Amino acid sequence: MINSFDFGGAERVASVLLNHRLFMETFEIHLCLMEKRIKYPMGSHINLHTLSEREGTSGFSKILGFLGFKDKVSRLKKKIKPDISLSFLTRSNLLNILSRQKGERLFISERNDTSLLLGSNRLKRMIFTPMIRFLYPRSDGIIAVSQKIKDSLTEVFSIDESKIRVINNPVNFEGIERQSEEAIGDKEIPSIFENNPTAISVGRLNIQKGYPIALEAVKKVRERIPLHYIIIGEGELKEELQQKARELQIEEFVRFIGWRDNPHAYIKRADLFILPSLWEGFCNVLVEAMSCGTPVIAADNAGANAEVLKKDEYGLLFPGGDANALAEKMTRLLLNPEDARIYSEKGRIRAKDFHSDKICSEYIKYLTGR
Repeated sequence: MINSFDFGGAERVASVLLNHRLFMETFEIHLCLMEKRIKYPMGSHINLHTLSEREGTSGFSKILGFLGFKDKVSRLKKKIKPDISLSFLTRSNLLNILSRQKGERLFISERNDTSLLLGSNRLKRMIFTPMIRFLYPRSDGIIAVSQKIKDSLTEVFSIDESKIRVINNPVNFEGIERQSEEAIGDKEIPSIFENNPTAISVGRLNIQKGYPIALEAVKKVRERIPLHYIIIGEGELKEELQQKARELQIEEFVRFIGWRDNPHAYIKRADLFILPSLWEGFCNVLVEAMSCGTPVIAADNAGANAEVLKKDEYGLLFPGGDANALAEKMTRLLLNPEDARIYSEKGRIRAKDFHSDKICSEYIKYLTGR
């Protein structure tokens, strides 16, 4: 069960797992979506169930409709009689537990630092914090995508750490490698990559992703290097970020190109991948960029970034929110091609630790108790 199959990190992970041959060989798969938003692929082996035909709901409507879904999930479970249920994201996790059936092995997966997400919304905090504390321990197991999220669940929500297993996100290494070699269809973008030092970011244009920090860093870097910056993603802050680029007088060198079905072809051609997020769970695109052989620079306080990069061993970390520090790291790699080459090679090696075969096997062992 997951909120939707729209573009997002948790949704991408669910797609990789459910379409992997190991899952296909092990389980009869039913996918329950709370909302009918489907962007990621799903094979014909997946039995799809949607709880709402609406393609999107507002934040307030999500809260109001939350308990209304409980009966729908319960009826679906009584019909399917699942041996094992696995849910992703907080709303689906809570509904999964509330609708539990007799004999069902029930697992939930926490993808983000929920304490940070709830902290920005008083109504959500009041409703969901006590529910998480009360209901999460009643699952058979909790999957956290990083040690940092496990720590948050134990420290903020007082959940017994023995209940939580850290399993990182899977990466389709071969698929990314294949996509990264494909041609880019945009008319202008290939020439930007060919003729200029280029940095790239991928992710929704929202507060979480920290793009104002990246824009300020690009401004600083351009004092020494003719850098161009490409952002792949859509979101509610697009106009605000475009205005920020104009205020910094770098709008000519920043491209907001929207979403692309194959971002890896763009990442492969960039000189740097930067991840300025204020918070994360396990950022899939960070490892995907490493798979593409692009040197990465990421905020050290966001989710699993520090765990993945191992204190600058496989990529560079900068203090989250510090545009000057990010600019310094970017300048270092752009002016030192040998350092960039080393991080490119080591990043590709590290990315294989998150290969989908390995991660899918860990999921199956944990879910089945084998």
